[in-house]
Amino acid sequence: MDFWYVAAGIIGLILGIIFTYLLMAAKLSHVRENLAITTANHEKELGRIKESGLTLVTYPYKVEHGENGMIFDERRVEIGYKYQLFVNGAPCFQPHVVPTDTLTKKDINGERISNALQQATDMVMQLSELHPAIKALKSANDVTATVQKLVAKGGA
Repeated sequence: MDFWYVAAGIIGLILGIIFTYLLMAAKLSHVRENLAITTANHEKELGRIKESGLTLVTYPYKVEHGENGMIFDERRVEIGYKYQLFVNGAPCFQPHVVPTDTLTKKDINGERISNALQQATDMVMQLSELHPAIKALKSANDVTATVQKLVAKGGA
């Protein structure tokens, strides 16, 4: 009796495999038919587009404005996209720009300010050594300080 149970199990397994194979083959042929129909529709659409010759091309857009100034660092960036219409591969109009975002940055550079002040001070000092009127003014301050010291000593 064990033999009949084993034989029935093997026959059931073989029948299940055959049934599954036939079912999957039918499903696969259905999927292939749908794929062929979809591909044909896409090819027809591409043919219509090629016949009309109209194409719209879109690409990213970024423009930076601003500069690194003497004291202020001011920058602005426009981000967006451009699109352009083509007929049979030739552009029809200028690209149209669509900015989607604008970023702004403004900084004050303290180091540059102190450098500018130092340069101005150095320039004034160089001029004071060259020009006689500035020399006299500089020496007048020294004379005034000396007189004040003498008066303070003599008055004590």
